[in-house]
Amino acid sequence: MYCEAKGRYCDVYITKDKKYTVCNTLREIEEQLPEKLFKRVHDAFLINKKYLEEFDKINNICLLKKNENSEPIKIEVSRRKRKNILKGIFNR
Repeated sequence: MYCEAKGRYCDVYITKDKKYTVCNTLREIEEQLPEKLFKRVHDAFLINKKYLEEFDKINNICLLKKNENSEPIKIEVSRRKRKNILKGIFNR
């Protein structure tokens, strides 16, 4: 679903409740993943576009959803990456 940077380590969230901590930087993980499926939305976050449900333009937040029964996960989008997010994910 998404990756979150924690210094030299990253938490890789496979599902909302299941995560792995890996000894890689977010940049190293990003370089290994297909660019068409994953998008860097913040210095600390990399998301899988497949799980993107909505982009809150007012609060600069991506809402990720695994399934209909789960609450969306809120991922902060940096202001300087906002334009690229809109263009790269929604083709606007």
